[in-house]
Amino acid sequence: MKNLLYLAIICTLLYSTSAIAQKQTPLPPDSKPDIELTCEEAEARINDMQNKVDALSKRLKDLNDAVTKSSQDLLKVNQDLADCEKEILALIPATEQDVEAFRQRLGVLEGKVRQMQRLSNDELADRRAEVVALENELNELRANRLSVLPEFFDRIVALARDIRGLYREKKVSGYTVGT
Repeated sequence: MKNLLYLAIICTLLYSTSAIAQKQTPLPPDSKPDIELTCEEAEARINDMQNKVDALSKRLKDLNDAVTKSSQDLLKVNQDLADCEKEILALIPATEQDVEAFRQRLGVLEGKVRQMQRLSNDELADRRAEVVALENELNELRANRLSVLPEFFDRIVALARDIRGLYREKKVSGYTVGT
């Protein structure tokens, strides 16, 4: 009998401690398991989630609209660029084939200059005639109207600088005999 009394007292204390703990630190509706929610808490959680879904859906729609507008703007800019390039070619006058042929000639010349840059100073001094030929070929390209196109202008200026750097003088080594 005494044991039952003690058991009843312990159960009462545990129950009252548990009730006091729940009253002091109530769990927010988000942290409670769904099964423990009251109807009001469940409805509040559902409404909260629905509001989040609605906000995210609106944001997604806004982002999709922005992507669509940006795509349209990009298409317009690309079309404007193509039109501008056609106008420039009409002013020069030149065709796409002329531009491609000029691009090829310039690329070949750049390759030749790179090969020459790998040579030693003495080899460059011996091949001065080839350097002069490269400079003459560059001057022919400069005389072409296509050389003023933005695609080619900076490359031609850099190529001229590289060719000027290829000129070398042969070093003559001499000995002075002292007495």
